Amino acid sequence: MIRIALFALLLPLSGIAADYHMDAAQSHLGFVGTVQGERFEGRFAAFTADIRFDPDALAESRFDVRIDLASADSRNEERDSALKGEDFFAVERLPQAHYHAERFRRLDDGRFVADGELTLRGITRPVSLGFRCGPMRTPSPMPCAWLPAYA
Repeated sequence: MIRIALFALLLPLSGIAADYHMDAAQSHLGFVGTVQGERFEGRFAAFTADIRFDPDALAESRFDVRIDLASADSRNEERDSALKGEDFFAVERLPQAHYHAERFRRLDDGRFVADGELTLRGITRPVSLGFRCGPMRTPSPMPCAWLPAYA
């Protein structure tokens, strides 16, 4: 059985103030899963993300991410075919996943958690995504880069 968990938004974003719009050339949305006890990683090549985030104004923050499930790539054609099939993502019937969060928490160790909802295969469930907001590696108008952190 394959169990999928969204892995992290690694989004160097471009934007003004606390509103960020995805730069597709520099963005990555990954996932991890297990099949028969073996862990694997993959990525979604096609997705959009609109983010409003201010570490000092969490009540005004939001994530809105739409994922083209047919773009799943785990670097294994057989597994990717299974992921896109009816037993898992069912991309022919339900080609898109959606994650939306409007509740954010700051943890004691400096990480943040987005408490949102993930809609996948027509089913919406609560999902909390942990992340860090850290300094950019290159000069940028935005205050942070999105780094993976698990909640």
